[in-house]
Amino acid sequence: MELTRIALEIKKAARKFPTWPVRGTDAAAIVAEECGELQRAVLQATYEGGTVEDVEKEAIQTAAMAIQFLLNLPDTRFEPVPQVAKRILGSATAVDAVDPQGGGTPVGPRAKEEL
Repeated sequence: MELTRIALEIKKAARKFPTWPVRGTDAAAIVAEECGELQRAVLQATYEGGTVEDVEKEAIQTAAMAIQFLLNLPDTRFEPVPQVAKRILGSATAVDAVDPQGGGTPVGPRAKEEL
């Protein structure tokens, strides 16, 4: 019964969202988001009067997205994307930070002061 419901959920989701992300981080975020909704439903059922039916619904959706992740794994890319230096609190620009590719090397107009 549950496997049938999971298959139906995969089809329902495919109609609503006909594409799937290519980047592994984006695809995993979909599964994680569903897992978060499952966790919320469990907490609500445990402490706030939520229902087992809501937990089951979220578990079905989580399973469906995990299977969708696995089905699309052959087309998934696991490549790092470009990153920027972090902004530092109180700084107007990102260049007043540390180069994320440089192993902690200061960058920007204040870099010479920090060396």
